[in-house]
Amino acid sequence: MTIKTDFYTDPMCIWALVAEPKVALLKDEFGDALQLEHHVLPLFGSIEERLATGSWAKGGIPGRVAATARVAAAAGVEGVSGKGWEHSPSSSWGPSMTALAVRHLEDAGTLPAGSTGRTLYAMRQAFFVEDRDITLRSEQQAVLARCDLPVHEVFALVDDGRAMARLSEARDRRDGLRLDGSPTWVFDGGRAKLYGNVDMRVLRATVQALVDGDAPGRSVC
Repeated sequence: MTIKTDFYTDPMCIWALVAEPKVALLKDEFGDALQLEHHVLPLFGSIEERLATGSWAKGGIPGRVAATARVAAAAGVEGVSGKGWEHSPSSSWGPSMTALAVRHLEDAGTLPAGSTGRTLYAMRQAFFVEDRDITLRSEQQAVLARCDLPVHEVFALVDDGRAMARLSEARDRRDGLRLDGSPTWVFDGGRAKLYGNVDMRVLRATVQALVDGDAPGRSVC
């Protein structure tokens, strides 16, 4: 039995970077029984507004830097200083559209399966480990080149509006599925949904329970 798992993340979410090793472990442990797909969950529309009025307002950019480094260190993710925030990045929607353009090409069969996941991971590495401002088009292009992805074809979709349309669809999906934040795991078409820094034991038990069910949609969860 194959259990479909949808992994929703914002490209600038430190918790999504922390979750990447868990994604790899689940794939290794369950193999073909787990069909995992990466999806973009656009959250940080205006980082400036979030820093001024949202939950990040108290600490501002220094608070983001410190919190990011603290989260990474607690999870054992090395090389994360949080200083990418010192570039005052504008919005995660730019890198989100680039990743969604990759997804568009992946869905069309132009790019191999897994290209979206590779792109999102590389973007997070660039931002959190290399302290690069991935809200800039030039940095997104550098990430694509590093992943051996077709820069011209991807940004043609950004320029003609199709990536923007994908972003709108992603926002509608976020609201329709009531996805509370990044990362969110949606299993078996919504049979189970987990959000945030989920313990590996919980993820493993959830997938195992779904695999042990009679059929997708009739699991023991």
